[in-house]
Amino acid sequence: MYDDEHPELVANMVKRFLEEGTESRALVAIPLRDAHTERMARHFSTILENTGFCVVFQKHEVCKDDWTSAEEVQVQWTIWRRTDVNTDFDGSAFF
Repeated sequence: MYDDEHPELVANMVKRFLEEGTESRALVAIPLRDAHTERMARHFSTILENTGFCVVFQKHEVCKDDWTSAEEVQVQWTIWRRTDVNTDFDGSAFF
């Protein structure tokens, strides 16, 4: 995400295309390059949480930045699911 419209656009894409009423998951990775991208990541999370999604798992990793050849960047990756999904399907609420 690098533009102010991206959090809402990506959230709308997840809401539209992630299958409803299933064990479907969405994996979203966001490079946290600066304070602006950190705000966009929080805004994206707020949008999904307020529209029927929850975090299954989240992790931060340092990765090589694809925008530059020499820099590393912290990446936040999150697995999302719809909150109306029955998590007792296989006895696990994770993957």
